[in-house]
Amino acid sequence: MGCRRPGCKYPVVDGGQPLGRVDLAYPDAAVGIEYDSDGHRETFRADRRRDVAMAAAGWTILRFTPPDVLTTPDRTLAQVRAVLAHRAAGPT
Repeated sequence: MGCRRPGCKYPVVDGGQPLGRVDLAYPDAAVGIEYDSDGHRETFRADRRRDVAMAAAGWTILRFTPPDVLTTPDRTLAQVRAVLAHRAAGPT
């Protein structure tokens, strides 16, 4: 089963206020995906503040590392699919 194509470098906005940009996005589900490279330590705190602002705006941000994407891509994709399915199902 495939996964629909996400938007790339997607700007997240809340009430006209820019919150930041995510690497990949499914805007209809308000799900953003971030790829955290090895140099990520430099932006860790700023990224967490941005994640909180996006969560307050209703977005779910998924963060993956190189091993997630390169070593276990099937598991990573399954996790993305599960979140998209949960978001499509609505609140419980």
